Parts: sequence; structure tokens; C-alpha cells
Amino acid sequence: MDGDTEAGLLHFAGGNEKPLGICGLTKYAETKENAPNAGAFNVQILKGLENMKIEVKIRKTFAEGPLKAIVSVTLDGCIAVHDMKIIERADESGPFVAMPSRKDENGYFRDICHPINEEFRKEITDAVLNAYEAENHDKNNTKS
Repeated sequence: MDGDTEAGLLHFAGGNEKPLGICGLTKYAETKENAPNAGAFNVQILKGLENMKIEVKIRKTFAEGPLKAIVSVTLDGCIAVHDMKIIERADESGPFVAMPSRKDENGYFRDICHPINEEFRKEITDAVLNAYEAENHDKNNTKS
């Protein structure tokens, strides 16, 4: 697969590919014998995001302060990411989505998990913010 890419495939260095079904996606796995670094996988996901199902659950909302909501996201019914946060920016340019994180030994917050590329980050952010806005819209309409 040198240079030939196709949506829905995994591309990696080493050459030997075997189909492997994960989360309803067709994937290819490299065998250890043909890997340039035995046991190490150099994988690039080329799956298009247009078919990915992103489910968002708003777990808790906050009326006061910059923290607006805590959410969970399920990706393709296969993996859940909990404790994502919707935070209002101090400059009032709109909310952003923070990935789950924990404080390290130096007092810095480090993401526990995060999107690797901007395209997927945008997909998750859009899904989370749309769900949050829809829930706020529903709450505002039921108060009237």
C-alpha cells in the first residue's frame, strides 16, 4: 500500500496486511515478521469520519462559572470517553470542549485521551456543542 490510500483502510509501514474487524471498520494489521521494528506498529488511520456515529450525553450542567457542562461521548458504539467538559472562554468568544485530564506531579493538567488530528477534534467538538445547545434550547423552551 505504498502511497495508495483508500477510505476505510489502515496504512502502515512493513507491508504485510491482514484484515481485522474492529468497531465495524475494516482494518489491516501488520505481522511481526514483516515489521521494520519487530513488534512496533506504525499505523495511520485513513477511515473517513462521515460514517462515524458520535453519541453525546450531557451528564451535568452548571449555571454559574466558566464550567458549563460535563459530558460523555460514545464513538461508534465501541468506546466511551467520560468527563469531557464544556467551558466558556474568558473572552466570551464561545465555549470550547476540554478532553478529560488529570493533574501530573508538576501541577500541570494532561489529557487522558484526545483526538490526534484537527478533523476528528472538530467532529467531536461540533457533536458535543450541538448536543449542549440543543439541551439548553429544550430547557429554555420548557421554562416558558
